[in-house]
Amino acid sequence: FNLTRFVNLIKRDFITYRKATIYTMLGTVGLLVFIYLFARLTGGMSEMTGDFWKQVFVALLFILGISFTSIVFRDFKTPASRLQFLTLPASNFEKLSSRWLYSLFLFPLFITLAVWLMSVFTTGSNSSSMFSNFFHNELKYILLGFTVLHAFTLMYAVWFNNLVALKGTIFGLLSFLLFAFIMVAVFYLLFHNYFEGSLRDGPTTNATMSKEGQQFFSTRIEPIANFLLKFFLVPYIWIVSYFKMKEKEA
Repeated sequence: FNLTRFVNLIKRDFITYRKATIYTMLGTVGLLVFIYLFARLTGGMSEMTGDFWKQVFVALLFILGISFTSIVFRDFKTPASRLQFLTLPASNFEKLSSRWLYSLFLFPLFITLAVWLMSVFTTGSNSSSMFSNFFHNELKYILLGFTVLHAFTLMYAVWFNNLVALKGTIFGLLSFLLFAFIMVAVFYLLFHNYFEGSLRDGPTTNATMSKEGQQFFSTRIEPIANFLLKFFLVPYIWIVSYFKMKEKEA
């Protein structure tokens, strides 16, 4: 990794996609204005609230953020543009890092600032801030969920050349359903004793977690799950994305 090459790559991307970047930013702001006008005209709201913009922020973060991630490697769309991108004077790690930076930090940061500014200008003085409407640790888990989903989408963006969002959604959904089925089966076999009610007789919704189970999951399972997501799953998918990108050279 060479910082000078990395900065030059970012400069090249800005020059190449300057118009697309401006259109994306203007489109995001225009969408926020449309949401504001639509809510005022159809919802009969005398003034907007921080909770309303909180919901808008979460929706746009996942919808626009993941959509942007799915097209961040648009250079791979055709063989000619892919060859041109792969022969740029930068390493594969630098190229992947630049797209990772744009999609995981810069564009989500722009969405956050845009929604926050809309909330500042449109909410009444008596309304609470957009960020104060998040419950305890809620924002942290939302950002963690976005990071996990972003990692998979970035991998699909490298893997698939065309229709990344569609192919990634289908492939990701099938993978998620298989993973969810396995995890539910394992969960039931290992933890059904921590529930009271009909879960002991079979997986149903008519069951409640015992106090012992609540304490066990909050003190043992939750920290382990957070650790695995942050320091194993997400870095692992990023590493897979890097090697998927190296395969494009073949």
